[in-house]
Formats: sequence, C-alpha cells, structure tokens
Amino acid sequence: MSKPKKKKSGIEIGADHETEYEQMMIVDGWMTYRPPKGNRWEKNKDIFNKFDILGFKSQKIRLTQVKTRNLEGCVEEIREWAIKNRANIPDNVEIEVALKKYATKRKLARWRIYQIPLDEGQPIMHYDVGVVCKGGE
Repeated sequence: MSKPKKKKSGIEIGADHETEYEQMMIVDGWMTYRPPKGNRWEKNKDIFNKFDILGFKSQKIRLTQVKTRNLEGCVEEIREWAIKNRANIPDNVEIEVALKKYATKRKLARWRIYQIPLDEGQPIMHYDVGVVCKGGE
C-alpha cells in the first residue's frame, strides 16, 4: 500500500516554476544564475530583493521575477523600482515578470511574459510563450 502523495506547498510550486522558466532561458541561449533560496528560518536571497533569475546572453542582461498565480501590483512595483533606480541600471538590462498561466478548456498552459520598460513614458508589453502540455507536466 503506497502513501498518498503529499500536496506541494506554495514555496515548492514556486521553486518548480522558477526551475522550469530557467530551463526555458537556457534552451534559448541564456546563461543563468539563481541565488540559493533560504530555508524556513532564513529570508530568501533574491537579486535586489525582487528578482529570481539573472540571465546573460551576448551583450544583454535580463532580470526576471517568476510569479505563480497572481500579479497583484507586482508589475507596477517592479516598474516603479526600475524608474527609481534608472540611473544605476545599464542600458543593456531587460526586466521582465514571467507568470505561469495554467491550462483552461480553450488554452494550453503557457508563460505570460511582461516586459518592464526602464523609462517612464513607455507601455508595459506582454506576450505568451512556451506552450506546455496540460497541467504543466
């Protein structure tokens, strides 16, 4: 008799999604770095306390925040951070928020990518990539 599967915690699901997105970046030719995550007694060690993945590709640098379910102010918060720190951010830096969208009756699971502009007047762009099989497996 086998034990019932233990349901994953939100932290475990988030870590799985970070790994999945990092693998997508690697396949796309990016060299990536993910800081080690803290345990339950340590605070997470995100990049600038905001980003989960740092990517390098030729002359580009990409800072990525991976979200699992809701964005609730995340995109605007990161945009405000980017505008506030614009003087310290090199021109070759891209900032993005990657949201895992689960499968519905009409659409397969996919990633929705929000590109955060570094200057104030520009709009936030988003697009879907990486259609994955149903349920994210």
